[in-house]
Amino acid sequence: MAHRIFINVHRVQQAYGGPEEGGWWYRKGNYLYSRETAVCVCSLPLTMLDRDLEGWNHHPTCRLLPLKLQTQEEYVGHRDEWIPQEPGDDSPERVGEVFKTGVIEVSLSATMGFNFPNRPPTYA
Repeated sequence: MAHRIFINVHRVQQAYGGPEEGGWWYRKGNYLYSRETAVCVCSLPLTMLDRDLEGWNHHPTCRLLPLKLQTQEEYVGHRDEWIPQEPGDDSPERVGEVFKTGVIEVSLSATMGFNFPNRPPTYA
């Protein structure tokens, strides 16, 4: 079965959710872009896309793995850094504030990427 697969690139950061239980954080992904690959004609189940791609027996014409590796190599030098506070700013964390520049994550999906989560989570 043939699948059209997207290589999605996100900047993933830790966002402060609130002060409950000593403070909690959540993953926040900003969608950067997608590359639509050629149709994958492998017998790759969609649920296995990001699990063990290297070990899967791909059709010789499938360019899925080389395209993902090429996209990952574009971001090899990207570092995850803390964003410094403004001088004299000693305020506590604010809900939804992001403290890191984030890491770049490259993933495979049957759909084009999007920002996540759709709504900031609430403490339950």
